Amino acid sequence: MIEQIRKSLSSNFTSILLSFGLALAVWVSAVLASDPNAEQDLPRGIAIEVSGIAENLILMNEVPNRLEMRIRAPESIWDELLTNTESISASVDLNNLGPGTHTVPVQYTVNTQPVRVISMDPSEVEVVLEERIDLYFEIQNDIVITTALGFHSGEVAFSQDRVLVSGPKSLVSSVDSVIASLELN
Repeated sequence: MIEQIRKSLSSNFTSILLSFGLALAVWVSAVLASDPNAEQDLPRGIAIEVSGIAENLILMNEVPNRLEMRIRAPESIWDELLTNTESISASVDLNNLGPGTHTVPVQYTVNTQPVRVISMDPSEVEVVLEERIDLYFEIQNDIVITTALGFHSGEVAFSQDRVLVSGPKSLVSSVDSVIASLELN
């Protein structure tokens, strides 16, 4: 009995395979006819989120804040893509990057399926990262007191005698001094 089924399957294998292939082609054709694919630009740009900047680094340049995409999807999916702002997200991951200039790919996630991304702009961004430093400076006072005739000024005192300057190394290292100017009339 089992031998007979095996012979039948092996002699008709080509016909069975062809039948499955034709059935699949008819099914795909029917699905595409009832819900055809549409290819178009997403009318709203996708916000690009920058993540993974190490605490000791500062992003020195402006990264494009919008990603433009051309998408192919069934017409029934387009309403979801157009109305749900969370259907597609984009990000730039700066994890494990050190100081310097880097070209980083823009990564995207499509939460609505089936969708095929045809193109996107930008596909990568250039980022400039610089080391963050903190330096303390003594505050130098530049006080000018002018009093009218018959008036006397008291002692001027500041509550702090030093200040913390924090930022990119190239800028903070160019600070020579901190001067507090005060003019009293």
